[in-house]
Amino acid sequence: MATAGNPGGPLGLVFTDLDGTLLDHHTYDADAAAPALAALRAAGIPVVPCSSKTRTEILALMEYLDLWGPFIPENGGAVLLRGGGAWEELFPGRWADRPAAVLGTPYPALCTALAGLRGHLGAALVGFGDATDAEVAGWTGLPLAAAARARRRDFDEPFRWSPEPAPAEVAAARAWLGARGLQLTRGGRFWHVLGTNDKGRAARWLLRAVATRWGAEPPSLALGDSENDLPLLAAAREGVLVARPGGGHLAAASAEVARADGVGSVGWCGAVLAWLGRLGV
Repeated sequence: MATAGNPGGPLGLVFTDLDGTLLDHHTYDADAAAPALAALRAAGIPVVPCSSKTRTEILALMEYLDLWGPFIPENGGAVLLRGGGAWEELFPGRWADRPAAVLGTPYPALCTALAGLRGHLGAALVGFGDATDAEVAGWTGLPLAAAARARRRDFDEPFRWSPEPAPAEVAAARAWLGARGLQLTRGGRFWHVLGTNDKGRAARWLLRAVATRWGAEPPSLALGDSENDLPLLAAAREGVLVARPGGGHLAAASAEVARADGVGSVGWCGAVLAWLGRLGV
């Protein structure tokens, strides 16, 4: 389905974080989101996963949930496509044998930077590249095979920082990385070192590409729960924070960001159905 001024293009786009947003923080299932996923599928509106998860992790999830179209792995490191058709025309090249726009910094440089930051701070920073599949499985609760997929990274290095850093330590880390053209952000479980990419930059690239291909930018909704989701929420026409495990929303978010009732996928479902209602779908 398409908008009247956007023939052939999507009626809308839904950008979503995964862990703690579309997926339950503890079980990793999306059962509570099923009614909204079905409604989006019926309307032909793509769900665009936008996560710190890897390409292989997201592809496995998209297959399981019967999602198609673009996706954004590793905190905006790239925009890739699952599927084909006219969507392929949006992408300037290929990467990992898929239509792609690559925005991120190569993973080996991020691992080197994390090692340097560890020495600079004298802090216990343990990245996925420093760990085994079994250790990552223990940190995340993922099965071993899924933990292995989580460690096959291209544009983002998640790490544990113990004990919890003071604000001055975080500021020092941001300054050290910033001087090297890199960033520090935080997701639902881990800290992350990455390049100049973020979820918002990747979403804006996709929205511009859609507008160029089909003549108009479609309505867009973005949903998340963590600090690294804030650029994504700002990039979409409407952004929504879902409640976090235990209740409440991300304290660092501005008062202007919409809040959904319900934790994770429960809040996600309600917010998406309300958005579809506003679109008249």
